[in-house]
Amino acid sequence: MVAYLGTFTALMAATIAVTQFDIKRVLAYSTLSQLGYMMAGLGAGAFTASMFHLTTHAFFKALLFLCSGSVILALHHEQDMRRMGGLWKKTPITFLAMLTGCLAISGIPFFSGFYSKDMILAGALEFGMRHPQHMLLFLALLVTAGLTAFYMFRLLFMTFTGTPRDPHAYAHAHESPRNVTIPLLLLAFLSISAGWEHLGLGGFFKERVIPGGNRRCRRIMREHRIHCSMPLMPRNLQRQRVPVLLPPSRKGTPPPQAMERSMMTWPILPMSWRQHSV
Repeated sequence: MVAYLGTFTALMAATIAVTQFDIKRVLAYSTLSQLGYMMAGLGAGAFTASMFHLTTHAFFKALLFLCSGSVILALHHEQDMRRMGGLWKKTPITFLAMLTGCLAISGIPFFSGFYSKDMILAGALEFGMRHPQHMLLFLALLVTAGLTAFYMFRLLFMTFTGTPRDPHAYAHAHESPRNVTIPLLLLAFLSISAGWEHLGLGGFFKERVIPGGNRRCRRIMREHRIHCSMPLMPRNLQRQRVPVLLPPSRKGTPPPQAMERSMMTWPILPMSWRQHSV
């Protein structure tokens, strides 16, 4: 249910963003869509991928909103993209920063959004391959990713390329001061590098989250040949020996199907299941 609600939110907000002309409304509905993406990842069991995308999304969405503010400042509080155009010549730094944010949120390789969004799609695909009746989740998220790229580059092209649609506003347009452009450049750098394993946060999430939880969980996975590529349980919780709820078994060891199901729904599990301290 969580995965379907998240997927519906991501897809519907993306379709609304396609129809908007207010530059800030496009980014607002884009934020709703990406939040739905994260919830879909949680529902599909890609917990770490969702947290990773939440972190990278913070960088490039902050960049995009600051870029939109820079454009509004340059055009004296004009927010309608139908009255913009050709601004890349007047605001080159804002244009390059906006281009970086669009590439990141669209999931272009080597930008931060590519790594986190790809992890969510991989988790949804894995969930769909194990449960073919839910393959629609992966396909809907894939369509949403395409819509995201479409409406973001629509925003970019309507704002910065082509001929000016309002000559008066274009004549008075100017680049933002340093107290705006310097944060733009910093956020642009983070939007590129946040997903890299050694320089960015990719290695952070890889190091601090281990697939399958603690030692006993990994042993059960190995014995029953359960595969789960999405990291699930943080290391600091493993050291505290957090109880995991598993269904009872006659021999004292949870069956593989129950183990897999419990790991896919951690930490929200039925309270009727017997608690095993791991």
